[in-house]
Amino acid sequence: MAEVMVAVVDGPYTFDTDTVLAVIHGAWPEAIWNPTRPGAVDPSLGQVEIGGEDGDPPLVVDLLAGGEAIGMDGGAERIAELVARLTRMPGFPADESVVLTDWSEDLYPLAPGTSPQTLRAAASAVD
Repeated sequence: MAEVMVAVVDGPYTFDTDTVLAVIHGAWPEAIWNPTRPGAVDPSLGQVEIGGEDGDPPLVVDLLAGGEAIGMDGGAERIAELVARLTRMPGFPADESVVLTDWSEDLYPLAPGTSPQTLRAAASAVD
């Protein structure tokens, strides 16, 4: 199990909630979206739960308010797949302003089109 965050560390880029949810549901139609109830004191807009029925642990994805970060807690394989899909979203920045935390020894800069294989190879912190 790993607990990581995809975070914008510099620049104007933000993750659009609807686009992220479309990416998730496009890959995992069974994913369940649980929005944070209105008025709750929570930095998250809500959580998505992906999988878990195939023997792998479920992946819980927190969409943080402001679109500057996405938290993930689950198996390394699903995390690598989701992060790779996020890097293929239109407009994903190529300036290393978006990083993956707690995945490798240092912050891991993400580039458009990063593959799941590349991410798995860099996964020293989650092994």
